[in-house]
Amino acid sequence: MTKHTHLRKRIFCTVLCALLVLTCACIFPASAEAEVWDGTTAENYAGGTGTADDPYQIENGAQLKKFSDEVNSGNTDICAVLTKDIVLNEGTLIADTQNANIWVPIGDFSKKYSGTFDGQGHTIRGLFKPEMDYAVLYVGLFGYIDAEGVVKNVGVQDSYLIGMTAGNIAAYNLGTITNCFVAASTITSNWGNCGGIAGGNDNNGTIRNCYSTATVWVETEAGYDASIYGGIIGHNGNTAEDAIENCYYDATKCEGTFVTGTALDSSAFASGEVAYLLQQAQTDTTEQVWGQKSTVAGSAPILTAEEIYKVRPVLNTAGETVSYTVHCFGDVNNDGFVTAADYPLLIENMWEKPSDKAAVLSGDINRDGVIDAFDAANFNLMLSGAYTLQIDESGALQA
Repeated sequence: MTKHTHLRKRIFCTVLCALLVLTCACIFPASAEAEVWDGTTAENYAGGTGTADDPYQIENGAQLKKFSDEVNSGNTDICAVLTKDIVLNEGTLIADTQNANIWVPIGDFSKKYSGTFDGQGHTIRGLFKPEMDYAVLYVGLFGYIDAEGVVKNVGVQDSYLIGMTAGNIAAYNLGTITNCFVAASTITSNWGNCGGIAGGNDNNGTIRNCYSTATVWVETEAGYDASIYGGIIGHNGNTAEDAIENCYYDATKCEGTFVTGTALDSSAFASGEVAYLLQQAQTDTTEQVWGQKSTVAGSAPILTAEEIYKVRPVLNTAGETVSYTVHCFGDVNNDGFVTAADYPLLIENMWEKPSDKAAVLSGDINRDGVIDAFDAANFNLMLSGAYTLQIDESGALQA
């Protein structure tokens, strides 16, 4: 092989790596910081008329407060979608946090929410209601969801809530809660109906494909039952087998005696296992709903339409799941699993310069622009469960 040939190859690899960097920049665009709510109420929404076909568009805290006020004034069937992440308060909230915005839940017992609220994968951070208020007994993002009400595709994070009946997504649910999550939050009650997702679920209410890593606890007053709390819900009056379906909670954050949903250790949320289970349960398997940005400690499932964040299991030669990996690192044949069946294809592509992004992501384990012996060796480590390769939020490879 001539000196010029080596030079051309080095130039080619340099150009390819530069293209990969640009590709990652496109895949992982810089996200604008959400504006923090100043406690005011917006005069108008960002768009929409509030119908099912033309829902209100909500892009900040002031507009979310307007929506809450409308529902609580009696317009209980209006519909809305989130178009951006929303920050109601910044930082870690605790009981004695000062000068924080107080959240008024959407709907209550006399004004039950009966519309459709679609978070479209966005997150609401900083719900805050730090003390018991007998004028507001049902505390959560939503106070009370009626039988026709639907709340879906929304996450609640970094919140602190106290109420007689309390749940991060809804205090009480008679309708449908689906594809929702709660993380880094604390919720408590002095009465007993308290849960990571909902305080209570009754009649034909259903909660599906949700998870909570919230801290849940109660301090009940005399005469009330301190045992009515749990990782997903605090009370369930719907005895149907599928009332609470495919829901998971962090057992290390909740010691409640009301066991509904699946209790898992914190590691199951970080490993990608929960994200995989949530995505596998989707009715439309072609739609990417749940994913994870990485499988390093502290990570958790997210609502995302990005294929790049898809979680796939790593199987050993016996077909047993040994770990999980983000997207398709190692899934050379693109069948949804990383198995020994991918190895021959990886070897077949050895030293080739992939011409498309999918091939780079699947066979080029270390993403250096070449499928080579290093990729083959690391592929075998993946199958053994020695470690999992994943991408972090910025698109960098981690091991």
